[in-house]
Amino acid sequence: MSLPVIERKWLTAKLYTGKEIKYQNFTIGQQKVLVIIKETDDDKKNLETYKAVVKMTQECVQGVNVEELHPSEFEQLFYIIRSTSDSKLLKLTSVCKNPTGKRVMQKVLNEDGKETGEQREGDELCDTENELSVDLIGDFQVINQTNFKTKIIIKEENMAVDFRQPRLKDLMKVESKLYPTDEAKALDTLTYCLEGVSHKEQYFNEFTYEEANKFLNSLPDTYLKNMLTFFKDQPAYLLKNEKTVKCAKCSHESKFGNGD
Repeated sequence: MSLPVIERKWLTAKLYTGKEIKYQNFTIGQQKVLVIIKETDDDKKNLETYKAVVKMTQECVQGVNVEELHPSEFEQLFYIIRSTSDSKLLKLTSVCKNPTGKRVMQKVLNEDGKETGEQREGDELCDTENELSVDLIGDFQVINQTNFKTKIIIKEENMAVDFRQPRLKDLMKVESKLYPTDEAKALDTLTYCLEGVSHKEQYFNEFTYEEANKFLNSLPDTYLKNMLTFFKDQPAYLLKNEKTVKCAKCSHESKFGNGD
């Protein structure tokens, strides 16, 4: 006789964009995947672990392709499922960077955070890992919901360029590639997000990826900065306020925020 199958209840998550998504809580097996992902430190595995989280979330929802969601929508959905599956509290780690007063020899890192093989004298830091908890729902909010702009005006050419907010599928395509610079990576992301171009009373919204890429690369370099603000200003699911963390070793109090 086969073992009984437990019916998982369907719940409803309402996202900040107004979308309502039916979902089920994570299973024990899926929670184990989350633990493995949390313990993964290898940067090369970042894309694969992200894909695993997306796949796992897709298995828990009904009537929606999560890869079509905006990153902020996906993060909110994931946190809602996580909070009802396990606990509303998420444990994070903050490393104390309070100087101890001693001078020591330290390894020199390059811009990518990798060791250069050189050393130099610097302040010894406490470096104690301190744990803090945040509420997955109550401590987070979506910023830039109203002031996010998707249109870039090129006055000299009497042209307006429309973009849509990136979707998960766009970001996963971009992350699977190698780019010579951060600007090249950003420009490729914009290529996937290009919706249309207004020029001399005409609107162009039917084009291939190659045509979109060629068009964006043909724009004057002075507009690159304006286009990059597109990413800076898009909605994001972040902590509402900084958290104060007291070090268990040296008692120094520091702030923990979205940049940590």
